[in-house]
Amino acid sequence: MLYLKQPNLIFIKSRKTAGTSLEIALSMLAKTGDVVTRLALPDELLRQKLGGPFPFGWAEDEALEYKYIAFIRQLMKEGRTDISNKDLPPEFKKGRAFFNHMGPKEIVAQIGEDAFEAAYTVSMCRDPYEKLVSQAWFRAGNTGASFEDMIAHFLAKPEVTNQPL
Repeated sequence: MLYLKQPNLIFIKSRKTAGTSLEIALSMLAKTGDVVTRLALPDELLRQKLGGPFPFGWAEDEALEYKYIAFIRQLMKEGRTDISNKDLPPEFKKGRAFFNHMGPKEIVAQIGEDAFEAAYTVSMCRDPYEKLVSQAWFRAGNTGASFEDMIAHFLAKPEVTNQPL
């Protein structure tokens, strides 16, 4: 999720649609007062490598954002490339006002209906079959389950289509 107050753009990030690539690109336009949410740790390190901003405006407490930036800087200083979200300290999993895959109702609750309605809101979609295959490969790689088991798992879960977003 990204909220750029100038040009008044909200990007709603759906799952398995190359949304991270677009979010990284759009985040390059962010300025003070905007909302740039945290990404998965490998993607956050990529955003930094590409010269993008650290995530900001996402936490309920600004001090948490500074701690997170210090954490990312330490990972960069150490040259970590073997990082995964399993390495994210628990303190960063709480206290988020804005997060990656927020839906419209959750965004409205944070910025208000008038601001949401006035903004140009964009998202992405992808062929449902391609999305299912992408999600299955992603989960199989992260969990050690077989690709076939993940296909069966997601065929039983219609929410993989991102319909709520």
